Amino acid sequence: MTRYLILILISLLFATSSFADQRILDIEGADGAVTLVRAGQAVPLVPFASLQVGDEIRVLKAGTQVLIGGGGGNIQVDETNSPYRVTETQAPTVAGNVWAGVVESYRSLAGDDKDVISVITRGARGDPAVAPQFRCLADTENLVPEDVAIRILWTNGRAPFQLSLSGPEGGADPVEVRMDAPASPALFAAPSLPQGAYRVTITDGAGLQAPYPAKFQVVPSEALPASARALRGSDLPARAKDRLVAAALADKDAWRFAAVLFAARAQDAALLAGLLARTCR
Repeated sequence: MTRYLILILISLLFATSSFADQRILDIEGADGAVTLVRAGQAVPLVPFASLQVGDEIRVLKAGTQVLIGGGGGNIQVDETNSPYRVTETQAPTVAGNVWAGVVESYRSLAGDDKDVISVITRGARGDPAVAPQFRCLADTENLVPEDVAIRILWTNGRAPFQLSLSGPEGGADPVEVRMDAPASPALFAAPSLPQGAYRVTITDGAGLQAPYPAKFQVVPSEALPASARALRGSDLPARAKDRLVAAALADKDAWRFAAVLFAARAQDAALLAGLLARTCR
């Protein structure tokens, strides 16, 4: 009984979706088009950066928007109301502390620029003389919520690659899809696969096949862990939700493939690099 009460409390805390202090929730637009100035110095601008009184957000190009979240609601900054100056912050709250814990998980996973280059670019290529090898698809259980697009990641092998997906196992109307891909990762299926177990194979341009097929299970979204469900039910921007859900799922073995899919959907290269380097086997 105690366990269920704790889960309900966590859900209520996340449902408020307000941070105790002001944070950067999302940035839309060109890279380098936003500057965070603190005490006269530019500081790194990263997702979920905590803002201090006196900080200035400067939007340098038209078409770029910054969304700031805080206890008093969300604030959108663009070139029309730039610079935005933080004039006050709010006292910490229990809900804000819960959010802060999830943000720290995100920060611990997100790689830096060097990680992104080495892990995503070089790591995806691998050895062309060796058979393809799946990434982030463990040889045990891989669960995916039914509304997330399937992206298959692999290393090694020689382009072009042929991918084949079949399933669900035992389904009345099985799906079989074949596609060619020049490199990893490949967007394999939109979020429309029926629930059930699926099997994926890869054959490279030299005729070498991945030594074992990858398998994953499409499950109802309600099957996600409580923390991930609560995040998805919040009023955060879509990309912020995907980033934090990925971080929340990263330490759960059966959900690590799903964590990668959420990071990919968020188009967060640093987070994806961190997941590939630190959690995928």
